[in-house]
Amino acid sequence: MTETRTSSLSEGDPSQGPAASALSPADVARLRFFTFFTPAEVQSLLDHAAPCTFAAQTPVFAEGDAASGMYVIVSGEVDIRRVVAGTRDTLATLRAGDVFGESDVLHFEPAHRMASAFAISECRALLFTHQHVEALCRSNAACGQKLYRLLGAINMSRLERMNSMYMELFIEHCGKAKVPALKALMQKLADEWGV
Repeated sequence: MTETRTSSLSEGDPSQGPAASALSPADVARLRFFTFFTPAEVQSLLDHAAPCTFAAQTPVFAEGDAASGMYVIVSGEVDIRRVVAGTRDTLATLRAGDVFGESDVLHFEPAHRMASAFAISECRALLFTHQHVEALCRSNAACGQKLYRLLGAINMSRLERMNSMYMELFIEHCGKAKVPALKALMQKLADEWGV
């Protein structure tokens, strides 16, 4: 069930269900994403994903598209891009073992892509749709729980990085004198959110 796509208009078909993956656990064991799982759990993940191939210099999806799942890069590179004030910025370049689009799997309601993903080189990836992850959780609850914990950790790491970058920008543009007020606001939000 490997698919080759060169258009952002055709993100994976969630109705396809679990894939008979052409990848083995040995093919992905070295990738950072899979190092958190046992070999049996890796096989379960592979059984509940759709392998995809994206040609070099083609979009995976576009900012604003309806989201259909998350991707784990098996090989190749993907740029994550966003248009800000009319200028396209590259937010990150992701490589084998990296994950993108994971927020969609964590949302309870249908979401839209917050950025674009663009294959720089030929890219092999695994697509995990909501349906794939739900089926995984039904067939292997421990693996599903571990997957959600890993996605939560990935999102927390990205949020912490964003907070640090925001603080640096705030200090650069507003000066150090305003930092105590910003820290007080951040603490108030943390208290409200129970963090």
